[in-house]
Amino acid sequence: MYDNYYNKNRNGYGMRQIDLDNIISDIELVDEISKAAIGEAQAYNFYQRLAELAKSEQQRQVIFQVQQDESKHYRWFITFLRRLGVQELNIPAVELPVEFEAGLKMAINNELNAADLYENISYKATSKLVSLHFLHASHDEKRHAAAFQTMLMNL
Repeated sequence: MYDNYYNKNRNGYGMRQIDLDNIISDIELVDEISKAAIGEAQAYNFYQRLAELAKSEQQRQVIFQVQQDESKHYRWFITFLRRLGVQELNIPAVELPVEFEAGLKMAINNELNAADLYENISYKATSKLVSLHFLHASHDEKRHAAAFQTMLMNL
């Protein structure tokens, strides 16, 4: 019974379908949400390369977990953008790391910048759904930065 309720009232991204109808009030955030989605897509590719450079399997697994989080955030943000009328994003290539330590430093900086952007979007959003998802993503980004900082200190 619960499974039927859950499946009936949720879309494929873990969001209540009814709440997606209320995000149109956040149309002024399209540019910032687009920037966030592009950043997540670029981060996914960046982490694929960083994992190839990792020194240990444990580091690779942490990077792959971060990569999965970035994919989840991307799906959330794309869902919001589609509800706001954006059908396509141009995702430019991102500079990929060539050395693991330098890649970790870039990752830490990128994660902290993303966390700031997501907090700002969360505060500006009028839709509770958008606000909560961006706040959650901001917390994830801070957690990622801390994990990469730990890796960097242990090199």
